[in-house]
Amino acid sequence: MRLPELGPSPAPATSPCARTRRSTPPAMDSRAVIEQAKGILMAKHGLNADAAFDALVRISQESHRKLRDVAYQLVEQTRAG
Repeated sequence: MRLPELGPSPAPATSPCARTRRSTPPAMDSRAVIEQAKGILMAKHGLNADAAFDALVRISQESHRKLRDVAYQLVEQTRAG
């Protein structure tokens, strides 16, 4: 299975995720975006929920970035097409 390539996190201030981050408590926002990212991986790669989460964790650890940041970037890249 080949996981998506995630480059540097752009996170423009006007993106929908950036607006959401400013308006909701961080833990709730992070959880929702992580669930969205898991859903994207499940749909694109046929993973179950646990495997999708494990993939996000692996990407996070290998890139030395927070899990929520990896999830935000995956969701943003998917929205952008």
